[in-house]
Amino acid sequence: MNTDYYYTYKYSDPKVFLNHIFANDESYQLSSKKESDQLLFFIKYTVHPGFAFMALDHNYIGFSNGVYDLSTASVSNATDVPKGIQVRKYINQKFEITETPLFDKYFSFQFTEEEDREFIYFLIGRCLTVLDDEFDFMLMIHGQGGSGKSLLANLIKYAFGQDQIGLLSNAMQEEFGLSEFAMKQIVCCDDMPHNIARTLPRSDFLSMMTRGSISCPGKSSIEMRDWNIPTRINSNHMPNYKDEAGEIVRRLMIVEFGKQVPDDEVDVELEQKIKEQEFATFLHRCRLKYIEFKDKYTSNKKVTAFAPQSFIERSNEFRETANNSYGFAMGNVAYEEGAEISRSEMRRHLLVWMQEKFGLDKLPKEQLKPQEIERAHSKIKYVEMKICTHCGNKHTKDCCKQYECIARSTKRYFFHAKIVSLTIE
Repeated sequence: MNTDYYYTYKYSDPKVFLNHIFANDESYQLSSKKESDQLLFFIKYTVHPGFAFMALDHNYIGFSNGVYDLSTASVSNATDVPKGIQVRKYINQKFEITETPLFDKYFSFQFTEEEDREFIYFLIGRCLTVLDDEFDFMLMIHGQGGSGKSLLANLIKYAFGQDQIGLLSNAMQEEFGLSEFAMKQIVCCDDMPHNIARTLPRSDFLSMMTRGSISCPGKSSIEMRDWNIPTRINSNHMPNYKDEAGEIVRRLMIVEFGKQVPDDEVDVELEQKIKEQEFATFLHRCRLKYIEFKDKYTSNKKVTAFAPQSFIERSNEFRETANNSYGFAMGNVAYEEGAEISRSEMRRHLLVWMQEKFGLDKLPKEQLKPQEIERAHSKIKYVEMKICTHCGNKHTKDCCKQYECIARSTKRYFFHAKIVSLTIE
């Protein structure tokens, strides 16, 4: 069948499509409503090799002069596009690589370092189609209102059709979990629930980051063994999951919009201007950078192995707020060669620090995480050692004349560590 539907996707209503292609077909014009409805049903719901041109390929985005292939970051002329392809979205403008003065001014205002900008292009490029790497992270655009973060978030959404976007918000139905997103191409969160831990289980949130297995309950339950749907969060607060070990925060790549745009420089039409004039270049720039980084760093697997230092530092800053042991260690523990402090003493300092920090009436019930002290200070080592109860030395057969096999206890302490800027009466 000779039609441009596969390419332009300009008929949002199948009925209009049929009227167009069968405009001169007498048998179609004489068909009954029942026959017409059956044909519409066939088009919309039936997978058939004889009707293959209706197959949707989510790697293709259509433009007026060609089709952009996200898998290769390349554009093909209309005549070179394989038959049988339906683009996931049609954008009624020419695909042209041009200068991007509007976007560049907006972007460089927040991110002055070229290294940071290129890394953000990589982060965005990864979100543009299903995941096929093992970098294990989720993109979070963070910042206060008036910083312009929503513009970047909306540019990502613009690359998808509305029915391809899953919206994670307060309206999410708890009993169905992620089932409503299982067939989407991206999950976007522009209104993250303050108590997302109640709405979405922590295990599911982690699986969304690591391409893990997720059970999706519903009328017909689905289990996705590889959750390869990208997620983009746009928020001014962090997810409220318990994260003492830092499993969540270290997998968040946080694009921080730290500057508010001055009132006299705000352009309320900027987003639309970029979409109309510079989107093709923005799309290509992001996807090309992702493919470049993936080819270069695929052996590293984890994104933290090649992320700019500023992103690692930002992750650590958020980790301090989410992890009491780590936050305490960053400001109150220091390296001192040969110094020792017991685990119980370190915990006592932690509890006093928390009591003061949070204005508590009494000491909290909080367990110290030794690995977080070591993470905050790489030269400090946590040691667990069996000692003799008679001589106090390491428990060995020749430690002292009174040695007994059962006369031992465990000494737990931090080596090369001291407490600073905190005292306990």
